[in-house]
Amino acid sequence: METADSQSGVAGGQIEIQLPAGWQPLPTVYHASTGELTATVPDDGSIPDGIYPLRAIVTDAVGNQATITTDADGSTETVSLPLRIVTQLHVGDATALAKRCTLTRLTLPAANPKIVDQRPRAQLVKHCTTVTVPRSHGPLTLAYGQLGSVQGLLQTADGQPIAGAHITATAQPSGWPTQPAGSATTDLQGRFAYQLRPGPSRTITFAFAGTSTLRGTTATSSALVAGKATITATTTARAGRALLLSGRLFGGYIPPRGTLIQLQYRITGFPQHWAPFDVLVRAHRNGTWSTSVPLPSSAAGYTYQIRAVVTTQTDWPYTQTTTNTITRHILP
Repeated sequence: METADSQSGVAGGQIEIQLPAGWQPLPTVYHASTGELTATVPDDGSIPDGIYPLRAIVTDAVGNQATITTDADGSTETVSLPLRIVTQLHVGDATALAKRCTLTRLTLPAANPKIVDQRPRAQLVKHCTTVTVPRSHGPLTLAYGQLGSVQGLLQTADGQPIAGAHITATAQPSGWPTQPAGSATTDLQGRFAYQLRPGPSRTITFAFAGTSTLRGTTATSSALVAGKATITATTTARAGRALLLSGRLFGGYIPPRGTLIQLQYRITGFPQHWAPFDVLVRAHRNGTWSTSVPLPSSAAGYTYQIRAVVTTQTDWPYTQTTTNTITRHILP
């Protein structure tokens, strides 16, 4: 908008847009050399599409204000949104990937063809491929260290594919900061494939930044990843003494206060369920943990099965996991 004041001179101003909630200020710059006010109208979908009136509130050097609502030819000043073509980003068809290997027996030429009745030589050749694992509907569920794949489609609001577009991906594990997670490029049909590397449970956000003619857009997908943990114990276990247990929690993303480890036991030959040891232990930042559990004097002669359970926790971005089970016969 152009502004002018023949008396004291224009000192600045503010351009506003009329939304259903009322007039809202826009980021505005005043250019003293040209007498123009320029403002930036958000074109990211934060304002619903439509036609909106604009106005400029102009202030002169002595503090007087005037409101301008028309352009140079007297027409009401408006802006029509969207300014750019609306785009849509769809992600879906997330699948788990697994390695499948086959062994093929190959017969090799005889080492010495002159020897009669020579036993034929053979060699086993291992061939591995990555295949898609069938799954039911819902969030993508992966084992610890397993790969995954997400298919996506970028198109305009009227269904025209957008080819050659750069799609960025960011990942946010639960309770942890967002981090860059790679990128992909759409093909001639506007489609792209993104491979999930081994990692924690996370929300993946795919983003198209847009261009001068295309509005940017985002879409999200998620993956639930099972945790992995191990447990071990000292070789000898005696009644009335403490048994030293230790283990490791894999995958990182352990908060400063540690991740809670639940120790459980049951006695071979008894139909009881797993019972907790009365100790509280947390994994250190490097994933290791250790503690000792007291064995009652009455445990002599019995065989204990021991394991650890790590439940899903707010700042540990994995789903519940159970360690291997160790067995110790309790000596007197």
